[in-house]
Amino acid sequence: MADEFIDLDAQAREERGPTLCQKIGGWLPSASFTAYVVLSALAATVAVYHAFDTRQYLYDALVYLSTSKVNLTIMANLFVAVVLSLVLAVTTLTVGTVEPDERERVWSAAQFAVVDLAFNLTVFREEVTVWMLLRLILLLAAKYFHELFDARMDNLERHGMAGPLRHVRFLAGLALFAVADVAAAASYAQTVADSEPSVAIMFAFEHASLALSACLVAYRYLLWSVEQRMAQEWRAKSTYFAWGSLAVNVLKLAINLVYLFVIYRAFGMPLIMVREVIRSGKAVVREFSAITAALRLRHLISQRFHVLSVEDVAAIEDKTSHPSQRQGSP
Repeated sequence: MADEFIDLDAQAREERGPTLCQKIGGWLPSASFTAYVVLSALAATVAVYHAFDTRQYLYDALVYLSTSKVNLTIMANLFVAVVLSLVLAVTTLTVGTVEPDERERVWSAAQFAVVDLAFNLTVFREEVTVWMLLRLILLLAAKYFHELFDARMDNLERHGMAGPLRHVRFLAGLALFAVADVAAAASYAQTVADSEPSVAIMFAFEHASLALSACLVAYRYLLWSVEQRMAQEWRAKSTYFAWGSLAVNVLKLAINLVYLFVIYRAFGMPLIMVREVIRSGKAVVREFSAITAALRLRHLISQRFHVLSVEDVAAIEDKTSHPSQRQGSP
C-alpha cells in the first residue's frame, strides 16, 4: 500500500512538471522563488525602517545598518535574492528555457565550483568579509552562465536551434559575459597592482579563466556555422576544434601557473591550488595526444593507401566504360 501511495505521489509530481525553484537550479528547495524574493524585500524594508526610525541622523542609521549582524544578514540575503532574480531574468533573455540535461549539468558543475572556491578561500581566510562573499556570489553566477552557454552549445551541435533570434540572444549573452569577465579581471588586477596581494588575485584569475572559456564556446559556434554552410560533411572540423581547444587549455595552464607563482610569492605554497595546475596540465596533454594521434593516423593512411590523381581516375573510367572492347581484343 505504501508503494502505491509513493507511485501516485511521484506520478502527480511528474504531471505538475518542474517547479520554479527547480528551474533555477534547485537553489531554493523549501519555498517558492517568488515568496522568497518578496519576504527578503520585506525583511530588508523593515530593517531599514527600524534603523531610520530609531536613529535621528542619517550617519547613525547607516552605521547601525553596517555594524549590526542581523541587519548585515538581512541585506546580504536581499542581495542574494536580487542576484538570483537577475540570473533567472538573464537566463530567460539569453538561452530561454533551460533543458533538463542542461539543468543537471549546470547544477553538478555548480557543486564542484562551490567546493573549489571554498578550498581556495582557505588561503584568504583572514580576508573573509561580507563584501568578499557578495563578490563570490557574483563569481558563482558568472560560472553558472558560462557552464550554461557551454551546455547549450552542446545541444546546438547535436540538435540545432530554430529561429535566428535565438542565435542572436545566445551570441549576445556570450559576448556580454566575455566582456564582463575581461573587465572584472582587469579591475581586480589593477586592485592588486595598486595595493598589497589580497583575495582580488583569486577573482582576477577566475574571471580570466572564464573569459577563455567563453572564447572557446564562441570558436565552437564559428565552426558549427561554417559546417552548416557546407554541402557535405566537414571532416576537418574535429581537427580545427582540437587545435582551438589545445590553445585555450595552454592559455589556462599559463594562467594557473602565474596564479600559483603569485600566490606562492605572497602567501607561500598553496597545495590546494596545485590541483588546478595538474588538472590544466592533464587537459593540455590529453588534447596534444589526441592531435598527434590523429596526425600520425592520417600520415599512415596516406602512406599505405595511394591517393588517386585526376589522370588515374580518367584511366579507370576509360577501362570501365569499354568492357566489350577489352573482351574482344586478342
